Amino acid sequence: MLKSFLSALLCLLLTGLNLQSYQNVMKEREQLISPVADEAVKGMLSGSFLQNWLAIAFTEEDWDTEFSKMKDLGMKYLILDTMMAGEPLYSTDPAVEDDLLSVALKYARKHGIQLIVGLTGGTGVYYGSSEAFTNILTPWAEPFAEFHTQDLAQATKIMNDILEKYGEMYDDTIYGWYFAHEFFNNPLYSKAAWQSIGRQIHGYIEAIENSGAPDKPLVLSPYYLIGIPNIRPNHFVRGLKTLFAEAKVRPQDVFMPQDGYGTDTKHLPVDVVVPSLLEPWIKAMAGVAAEFGVTFWINNEAFTSADISTRPPEQLAMQMLATDQYAQTHFLFSWNHYYSATYYKEKAELEQRFADIFAPG
Repeated sequence: MLKSFLSALLCLLLTGLNLQSYQNVMKEREQLISPVADEAVKGMLSGSFLQNWLAIAFTEEDWDTEFSKMKDLGMKYLILDTMMAGEPLYSTDPAVEDDLLSVALKYARKHGIQLIVGLTGGTGVYYGSSEAFTNILTPWAEPFAEFHTQDLAQATKIMNDILEKYGEMYDDTIYGWYFAHEFFNNPLYSKAAWQSIGRQIHGYIEAIENSGAPDKPLVLSPYYLIGIPNIRPNHFVRGLKTLFAEAKVRPQDVFMPQDGYGTDTKHLPVDVVVPSLLEPWIKAMAGVAAEFGVTFWINNEAFTSADISTRPPEQLAMQMLATDQYAQTHFLFSWNHYYSATYYKEKAELEQRFADIFAPG
């Protein structure tokens, strides 16, 4: 017990978070064990993510059921991948109507759900082990230039292919586009790296503006690490300001950071990752979004990084309430993967608990 206490206290001191005493953090943690969800969370969730590996397993009946459930929960949006292992999950042939995107759009329109369509496969080049990752330490102007050229060409083609086939019929169902690559508050990012990523995002925005649907938004959903010594919210803010200035984000574009529960906590005991610890990060990011006039949503994680276990929906509700003052709306990664029983039949009881807390009315 003493070792655990000293370890957690040392981590708090090293990170300089200075939010609460260890005892208060532990008290808050105890309250997360069996909290009573506030009525205020009913209807608070607006959308979810559905990754490609689960989407390809859905039958037409599954799509119909899933969207019906999402509507009953008050959700309006679904972010959906359109690539898997470099292969498109849609067909450019107008006669083909049974590809994944065609089926998803069909049932999304039926239930009044709008899709935010992923562009490219999301290689994670900004933080992964690829060769481009080694360039983050270099000061030159375009550390990701080669990747950007190839990626933007692919994203533009995917967007135009989809608009050509579906743009007229599903204009109201396609809400916007998802920037599938993640960036984060990497302490090794130079200013040039932030500028480079920002220019890439601006390339996406220019492609949208030159497309047949120029007003559709681009949605960004980066994650952020907490518990790294000497890394504070203001460090991320400085990088984001550089990125937003280069990206030339528009009011309809969406900045939707992940809420930190799914972050890498190897530098910080998971026991001290509580809503009050994460709230200053959300507040800081909401501030920079407001400064640049971009739409601010929050992506709430459905898991903890320690063992990727599902967070109880009651805990999820408490985190949303702690940050709701900063958000225009809330997403979840992911209702479909962690709480829905459409594909995972064994989650029927958990799905009902979730609905009891979040379903409107």
